[in-house]
Amino acid sequence: MEAPWVVEFYETATGRPVLLDEVESLMTARQQAKFREAISKLELHGRRLDGDYFDTVRGSKAGLVEFRLTLDRVDFRLLFVQQARRTFLMLVAYKEKRGGIPRPMIRTAEQRLKDWRDRHDEN
Repeated sequence: MEAPWVVEFYETATGRPVLLDEVESLMTARQQAKFREAISKLELHGRRLDGDYFDTVRGSKAGLVEFRLTLDRVDFRLLFVQQARRTFLMLVAYKEKRGGIPRPMIRTAEQRLKDWRDRHDEN
C-alpha cells in the first residue's frame, strides 16, 4: 500500500494558522466536521479521490489547483499546490460564488506560497 498523503495548512512565520482561521470563519460546526472528513479522504487517496474535487487554476503562475467541496449545499474552495513527497500545501479558502475564482484569492495564494517557500528553502 502506498504511503498516505500529507495535507499542510499555511501558517504565518509566527505560526498563526491563518488558513484554518479562514475555514473556521467560513463554515458552520457541521460543515467543519464534514471538511475534516474530506481532508481525511484526501490524505488517504490523494489526487485519485473520486468525484469532481479538483480543477486547475487558470491564470496562476504557481501551478495552483482548486480543491472543490460542497458541504450542506454551500460550495467551498481551497487553493493549493502539490509539493514533493506526497504533500498538499493548502493556501487559501473561500466560499465559491459564480463567476470563477476571485483574482484576489489567486494573488493571496501565490503570495502565501512564496512566503512558505522562502521560509522552507523550496523554490
